[in-house]
Amino acid sequence: MMSKERENKAIAVRWLEDFWGNPWNPKIVDELAAPDVLLQFLLRRPCRGREEVKKFMVGLREAFRDLEFHAASELVAEGTTSLVSAKAAVHTGPAFIDFFVGFLPANSGRKMQLRAGLFFG
Repeated sequence: MMSKERENKAIAVRWLEDFWGNPWNPKIVDELAAPDVLLQFLLRRPCRGREEVKKFMVGLREAFRDLEFHAASELVAEGTTSLVSAKAAVHTGPAFIDFFVGFLPANSGRKMQLRAGLFFG
Protein backbone atom coordinates (compact mmCIF):
# COMPACT_ATOMS: atom_id res chain seq x y z
CA MET A 1 0.00 0.00 0.00
CA MET A 2 1.30 3.44 -0.96
CA SER A 3 1.70 6.15 1.71
CA LYS A 4 -0.27 9.38 1.25
CA GLU A 5 2.99 11.27 0.57
CA ARG A 6 4.04 8.79 -2.13
CA GLU A 7 0.57 8.88 -3.64
CA ASN A 8 0.68 12.71 -3.69
CA LYS A 9 4.12 12.62 -5.33
CA ALA A 10 2.86 10.24 -8.02
CA ILE A 11 -0.14 12.49 -8.71
CA ALA A 12 2.09 15.58 -8.74
CA VAL A 13 4.44 13.99 -11.28
CA ARG A 14 1.51 13.01 -13.55
CA TRP A 15 0.05 16.53 -13.28
CA LEU A 16 3.46 18.04 -13.90
CA GLU A 17 4.11 15.95 -17.00
CA ASP A 18 0.62 16.14 -18.52
CA PHE A 19 -0.57 19.62 -17.47
CA TRP A 20 2.64 21.64 -17.30
CA GLY A 21 4.74 19.52 -19.66
CA ASN A 22 5.25 20.33 -23.31
CA PRO A 23 3.10 19.27 -25.09
CA TRP A 24 0.35 19.42 -22.48
CA ASN A 25 -2.60 17.04 -22.24
CA PRO A 26 -5.87 18.87 -21.45
CA LYS A 27 -7.54 15.54 -20.57
CA ILE A 28 -5.49 15.42 -17.35
CA VAL A 29 -7.66 18.22 -15.94
CA ASP A 30 -10.79 16.06 -16.18
CA GLU A 31 -8.91 13.01 -14.91
CA LEU A 32 -7.11 14.43 -11.87
CA ALA A 33 -8.66 17.78 -10.94
CA ALA A 34 -11.76 18.21 -8.81
CA PRO A 35 -14.73 19.77 -10.62
CA ASP A 36 -14.16 23.00 -8.65
CA VAL A 37 -10.37 23.01 -9.10
CA LEU A 38 -8.72 26.32 -8.25
CA LEU A 39 -5.72 27.49 -10.28
CA GLN A 40 -4.11 30.56 -8.76
CA PHE A 41 -1.73 32.45 -10.98
CA LEU A 42 0.04 35.25 -9.13
CA LEU A 43 -0.35 37.88 -11.86
CA ARG A 44 -4.05 37.40 -12.66
CA ARG A 45 -7.36 36.42 -11.15
CA PRO A 46 -7.71 32.76 -10.09
CA CYS A 47 -9.39 30.23 -12.39
CA ARG A 48 -12.12 28.07 -10.89
CA GLY A 49 -13.46 24.88 -12.47
CA ARG A 50 -12.09 22.48 -15.06
CA GLU A 51 -13.24 24.36 -18.16
CA GLU A 52 -11.90 27.71 -16.97
CA VAL A 53 -8.55 26.12 -16.09
CA LYS A 54 -8.29 24.51 -19.53
CA LYS A 55 -9.23 27.79 -21.25
CA PHE A 56 -6.56 29.65 -19.26
CA MET A 57 -3.94 27.04 -20.12
CA VAL A 58 -4.72 27.28 -23.85
CA GLY A 59 -4.08 31.05 -23.68
CA LEU A 60 -0.94 30.62 -21.59
CA ARG A 61 0.41 28.02 -24.03
CA GLU A 62 -0.23 30.32 -26.98
CA ALA A 63 1.60 33.16 -25.25
CA PHE A 64 4.49 31.05 -23.87
CA ARG A 65 5.04 28.26 -26.39
CA ASP A 66 8.20 26.96 -24.71
CA LEU A 67 6.62 26.67 -21.25
CA GLU A 68 7.59 23.40 -19.60
CA PHE A 69 7.74 22.55 -15.91
CA HIS A 70 10.22 20.12 -14.44
CA ALA A 71 10.20 18.29 -11.13
CA ALA A 72 12.30 19.95 -8.47
CA SER A 73 15.50 18.03 -7.78
CA GLU A 74 13.76 16.63 -4.71
CA LEU A 75 9.99 16.62 -4.99
CA VAL A 76 8.57 17.71 -1.64
CA ALA A 77 5.37 16.00 -0.52
CA GLU A 78 4.35 16.60 3.05
CA GLY A 79 0.78 16.15 4.14
CA THR A 80 -1.32 17.67 1.38
CA THR A 81 1.33 19.69 -0.47
CA SER A 82 3.74 18.82 -3.28
CA LEU A 83 6.05 21.37 -4.90
CA VAL A 84 7.48 21.56 -8.41
CA SER A 85 9.45 24.19 -10.29
CA ALA A 86 9.78 25.49 -13.83
CA LYS A 87 12.28 26.94 -16.21
CA ALA A 88 11.91 30.42 -17.62
CA ALA A 89 9.55 30.66 -20.56
CA VAL A 90 9.81 33.31 -23.28
CA HIS A 91 6.72 35.21 -24.40
CA THR A 92 6.58 34.62 -28.16
CA GLY A 93 2.85 34.53 -28.80
CA PRO A 94 -0.21 36.75 -28.78
CA ALA A 95 -0.72 39.58 -26.30
CA PHE A 96 -1.31 38.47 -22.74
CA ILE A 97 -3.66 41.15 -21.46
CA ASP A 98 -5.39 39.92 -18.31
CA PHE A 99 -2.66 40.49 -15.72
CA PHE A 100 -3.62 42.45 -12.58
CA VAL A 101 -0.97 45.04 -13.40
CA GLY A 102 0.02 45.72 -17.00
CA PHE A 103 0.11 43.36 -19.95
CA LEU A 104 2.49 41.85 -22.46
CA PRO A 105 2.15 42.99 -26.07
CA ALA A 106 2.36 40.28 -28.73
CA ASN A 107 5.77 38.64 -29.10
CA SER A 108 7.34 40.73 -26.32
CA GLY A 109 10.30 38.39 -25.84
CA ARG A 110 9.96 38.82 -22.05
CA LYS A 111 10.98 35.88 -19.88
CA MET A 112 8.80 34.56 -17.10
CA GLN A 113 9.98 32.21 -14.34
CA LEU A 114 7.15 30.16 -12.87
CA ARG A 115 6.82 27.87 -9.86
CA ALA A 116 3.92 25.63 -8.98
CA GLY A 117 2.56 24.11 -5.82
CA LEU A 118 -0.09 21.43 -5.70
CA PHE A 119 -2.48 21.15 -2.80
CA PHE A 120 -4.53 18.01 -2.25
CA GLY A 121 -7.84 18.12 -0.43
